[in-house]
Amino acid sequence: MTARFPTITFPFMRCRQQLRPLRRSAAWLAAGLWIGLGQMPAAQANGDWYAGCSREGEAAYCYRPFAEGLAAVQLGSLQEYHPTWGYLNREGELAIAPAFDDAESFQNGLAAAARGDKWGYIDRTGAWVIDAAFERATGFNAAGTAIVEMEDRIELIDRRGQTVKAFPLGTRSRGFRPGQELAMVEQESAPLAWHIASGRLLRAPDSVGALEAGYGRDSWVSPQWLAAQTRQANYRGRWGLLKQDGNWLATPEVLQSRLAPVSDGKLAAISREESHQWQLADLQGKIVKDTLYATLDLLAPGYWLGRNHQGTELLDANLQRLGHWSGDDLRVQRKPEWDFAVVSDGQAIHILNDGQPAISLALAHQAVRVWDERIWVFSESPAGTSRYGLGEPGVLAQVYDRRGQPLLARAQDKTPGAAPAAQDAPGAADADNADQDQAAAPAPLVRQPATRDLLDGYAVRVLSDDRQRVSDAARSFWPLAILNPINDERPLPPAILTAAGEIVSAADWRNIQASDEGGPLLVTLENQHTGALDAQGNWLVEPDYRDLEAFRGGYTRALLDDSRDGWRSAVLIDMQGRPVELPAKVADGMVRLEDGLVAYRAENSHGQERIFLWDIAAGRDISAEGFQELQAFDEGYARAQQKGKWGLLGTQGKWLVPPSQQYAPSVRRLPGGVLQVEEAGSSSQVRLYRPDGSTVGPLLNEEVRHLGHGKFLVSLAENKAAAVLDVNTGKVSALPEHPSQNLSVAGADTWLLVRGDYRTGAIDAKGNWRIAPTLSDFNPFFVQPAGLARAVGTGGSYLVDEQGKKVLPALGDARPLNEMDRLVLYDQEGDSLLVNRAGQVITRVEGDYSLEAESASEGLLPYSPGRSHKYGFLDAAGKRVIGAYFDKLGPMKDGRAAALRRERAGKAYGYIDRSGRYAILPDFTWVSDFSEGRALVRRERLVQYIDTSGAAIAYFGVLCNHVAVITPDDRVLWPAADKLQCPDLVKDAADSRADPPPPEPVRAQAPAPVPAPPAALAPGA
Repeated sequence: MTARFPTITFPFMRCRQQLRPLRRSAAWLAAGLWIGLGQMPAAQANGDWYAGCSREGEAAYCYRPFAEGLAAVQLGSLQEYHPTWGYLNREGELAIAPAFDDAESFQNGLAAAARGDKWGYIDRTGAWVIDAAFERATGFNAAGTAIVEMEDRIELIDRRGQTVKAFPLGTRSRGFRPGQELAMVEQESAPLAWHIASGRLLRAPDSVGALEAGYGRDSWVSPQWLAAQTRQANYRGRWGLLKQDGNWLATPEVLQSRLAPVSDGKLAAISREESHQWQLADLQGKIVKDTLYATLDLLAPGYWLGRNHQGTELLDANLQRLGHWSGDDLRVQRKPEWDFAVVSDGQAIHILNDGQPAISLALAHQAVRVWDERIWVFSESPAGTSRYGLGEPGVLAQVYDRRGQPLLARAQDKTPGAAPAAQDAPGAADADNADQDQAAAPAPLVRQPATRDLLDGYAVRVLSDDRQRVSDAARSFWPLAILNPINDERPLPPAILTAAGEIVSAADWRNIQASDEGGPLLVTLENQHTGALDAQGNWLVEPDYRDLEAFRGGYTRALLDDSRDGWRSAVLIDMQGRPVELPAKVADGMVRLEDGLVAYRAENSHGQERIFLWDIAAGRDISAEGFQELQAFDEGYARAQQKGKWGLLGTQGKWLVPPSQQYAPSVRRLPGGVLQVEEAGSSSQVRLYRPDGSTVGPLLNEEVRHLGHGKFLVSLAENKAAAVLDVNTGKVSALPEHPSQNLSVAGADTWLLVRGDYRTGAIDAKGNWRIAPTLSDFNPFFVQPAGLARAVGTGGSYLVDEQGKKVLPALGDARPLNEMDRLVLYDQEGDSLLVNRAGQVITRVEGDYSLEAESASEGLLPYSPGRSHKYGFLDAAGKRVIGAYFDKLGPMKDGRAAALRRERAGKAYGYIDRSGRYAILPDFTWVSDFSEGRALVRRERLVQYIDTSGAAIAYFGVLCNHVAVITPDDRVLWPAADKLQCPDLVKDAADSRADPPPPEPVRAQAPAPVPAPPAALAPGA
């Protein structure tokens, strides 16, 4: 029998005089009942836990749907930090008094409830059946088992609370759903690591939950081992060092590090402190230096950089201090691809090579930069000027190799001879001698050791720099740097700095240019003539020409002194300055010069104008048919159109990608000369091509990442699986169970780390795997009564039954429908199909996802044709039993579906029946689906449960600073009378005595009869 609790009724007659007859209950509450905290007096606005209980989408956290005749509800004082939970029955009476810190719905006779932060189970009387001892609890299945969580590990228990089965750490589940004999369970797979250079896969032991290259961002990464964490609750496992062969270099039990350690194979940086401070230990776990550091980085094997509140210190392999700094002047330069590091502080430079003694250079400097394994040292200009080159931070003082050997003359060396003075440009007075000046021989080249005295006069533009997007072959013509004078009071000509440490210049040099595409430097003289230099400062092309274009493929165009038509009369020369003769049709139709080829326009044999290619070195045409369009060559390829189709052309005139696409394909050049080319007809799929035009590997998705060593991380178009593609061999090594978002590259493209991924399966009531955990998801989980689920894996989707058997293979991507014995397919034409088990189409609805498979219920399926955003219902025969008139439409539950039709009811919700008519008129701010003949709604600012006729069975609101439960006949079910102390309302009641006598109170009508639930849903069934 349902327990009843004492109730209290307040005679708010003064307020009732203003009531509308049909809204008596809601208006009665207006005297002292608030719904939102924003409407409460300031002194009472402190119940944060109740703030969302009247808002759409949040009320479900305060009021559960009915299940087995009861609904869990959250009640309490707004002055209390924690509310308590109790249960209402279907008549709106409190069946179980509020006494729990949290509560869930009943399932198979028991409900999960919380006491403090622990969960247990209660029966229908509110008595504890299984004591609160779990961190989390879920519902019981019909066989009498449930999934709980204890010490971050899930277990299967029986109705006595005894463990039936314990699952490994890294397993999680939301438990058995009502009416299901299986539970969806996720299990975390072990992490993997792919050694990029060797292609070997490091499989971590099952006891390992995570692999990392190391904690510090600036730390050196070993190609032989990784940090590995044991699998423990809440990722609290200790870290050790795991070797490439899967054996331990140092076990977690020995190192006992809370964070991922870094090691050079002799010592390790570990963190045993809760404050996450670091220490140095040997591989037996013995602390070798007591100092605690906030950070501790391994710059190179044998060199440690530690920072704490006392400053920063640099230690060698013997823990001898190489330097100590208390300020912020220290600069550390290293990259994952380097096997050395550079530390500088303005006064000294330390070069740290793997396993070699440190090289310390006492040299005052403003900045140090590392480019192409050269160490460039800059100082401030004596003149104080800031006219430097492309980001170079000062005047060049010295350049060292990684062994500390200087490439330039010593700074104290003096210039052996005077630097070449810049010549004055010819002025108006010299106009009569202009022809003679232009014909004059160029000034002799001057070569001098690069000393500090000379360098003080120049700003440096570094060319030997990996910031430049130039190929190694094209950059081979470049010296180390271009030197431009910075002091107008000390006239100097521009110069170059060679790799031999020489400054090369001439008195008549005016300007030096380096093309963005590489090739020889172009030098313009004061007499406006131009020549070309090699990397050592020798003339490749004497400055005999009025102008030169940048070299492309060993050739360029040059203007002679007697050229009268500008570039139309230019001559073609090679890198020795020798003229190259072209056929008249090529010379006359020249469009551009690139990569040793001449693109020119001419007519083909059919009299059509086309673009042809002439190979200069071979002296022949390499494009017999010509091209309708030919874009400029870029790093060895060009997009070209022939016979109306686009393809990719190589510099030999051969098709890398034959013309087959309607538009010019998108192309991306990858390291190693590999081309990533957009697949015809797809903007999201690509193929890789070698420089010779041969394809590499299968069709891919567009996410391609270079890993180094000729290997690329790719996503296979066939099944979206992540894989490693070796372009040297064409081998594809797939990682089918790991999506690309779980992959990361660590340590100079040394390791491809594969995080453990949660894979989904299903267990039965005994805890046995009915479906192994190899899936990404179930969508949906098993629908009833068909017992089918759509299993989603990395390679696609398929249907399974409750025994784990694949069924209906022809309908692999179909979604089974609840209570309909039908399935939904979304086809490539953009339509949604309702089909039967045989795959026969019952009806087709225009539009992607226009059939809402997840909302099928009681034989009806919501649909929305096209992009109308209007909803109706289909039945299993495909008949549109309710037209698409509604702006929002919920699933049919208990013969009622929540509906919103703005053109008729504005923003108010109601409920329709199976005929499409309103069974409950639109009168609600928000609604929920019916469950066991009851639904939670908000009407006139009051949250309430209603029955299928729309009659309220209970209201919720704030009364006397308490969340109260009120019946339709004005009884306060909760809290008790002694809790309701309302001084303001008492005062109002006293003041009301002076008012005229109120009319007779409106007698409450008898509540509408509550229909009996189906037998299967009746309490105790």
